[in-house]
Amino acid sequence: MRIALHSPLPANIYVLDWRRTLALQIAVLPLGLLTPLLNVAPLDLQRRIVDEAIPAGDHGMLALLAFGYAGVALAPAVLKFAIYILRGAICGRA
Repeated sequence: MRIALHSPLPANIYVLDWRRTLALQIAVLPLGLLTPLLNVAPLDLQRRIVDEAIPAGDHGMLALLAFGYAGVALAPAVLKFAIYILRGAICGRA
């Protein structure tokens, strides 16, 4: 009895590409949808810093909002970097 180590190649190159990169393409989809949403979040944090933390003089709340702002401002860049890494992996596997 012979055991096939590889499945037979499909007749179409596009089907082969789709099979090999489907998981990576599915991983890119939520990242691409989440990135524009995170671009809006720093605006609300800026508003809360100016309207609530500064007039109240609450340094703890100001520090918390400032660190939150830094995290939310960096998140889109991290997601875009992950998308570029996944795009490179998709192109490299084809």
